[in-house]
Amino acid sequence: MAIDEAGPVLPGTGSSVAFVPMSNPRPVWRSRLLRLDPVWLRVFGELAAFVVALPFLLLLPRGHGQPVLVIPAYTASDTVTIPLRLALRLLGYRPSGWDLGVNGGLSDAAIAASVRRLEELHRRHDVPVDVVGWSLGGVFGRHLARVRSDMVGQVITLGSPLRSMEAKRGWAPPDVPTTSIYSKSDSVVDWTDSVDDPGPGRENVEVRGTHYGLAHNPRVIVVVADRLAKDPATPASLD
Repeated sequence: MAIDEAGPVLPGTGSSVAFVPMSNPRPVWRSRLLRLDPVWLRVFGELAAFVVALPFLLLLPRGHGQPVLVIPAYTASDTVTIPLRLALRLLGYRPSGWDLGVNGGLSDAAIAASVRRLEELHRRHDVPVDVVGWSLGGVFGRHLARVRSDMVGQVITLGSPLRSMEAKRGWAPPDVPTTSIYSKSDSVVDWTDSVDDPGPGRENVEVRGTHYGLAHNPRVIVVVADRLAKDPATPASLD
């Protein structure tokens, strides 16, 4: 079968068939993993660094049982946030996954379910819940703070496409303290899309690392632990 710019040419017809995008294409991260893309060598390197650094990460400022909701990236589930939640639990927090399976995007149903999850954790602990969201999970987290600011203490986002996603939906910045952690070597989300506009209670912190490794990057965990352990109005210290 020949192929021209429009698509494959059917034998004996001379006409081409246009490619139709799949409604649920294979996630980019799976394709890259199967090709052993060099970025995955860095991701696995960051995971190895997490394992090696874990005893030292336990020397970070400790929590006092505060609840933390951790939301995964698009096409990911709570499984990929296990390292981050493990570190937070060992530091004295009560981290919880979003418990909604694979993050399939910002559908009305997913947004409503995430709000119910936040309400559940708030009822259980009876204190504001801090939210940590990776990539699209950060967009979810900021929207939770936007609609239920009484239940959210602060939001920390990891490589999240804040500017484009919120502008597309006409969402204003949430009325709680926020920290956006971004990497100029992200390779998936343009780092400028993750930088929040300056303002009271808003902070941007740059780290070095890959997009897929942000949820277990030791540098990220240092910043997250710093922010969770302090009054959200106090700037982060990376010393």
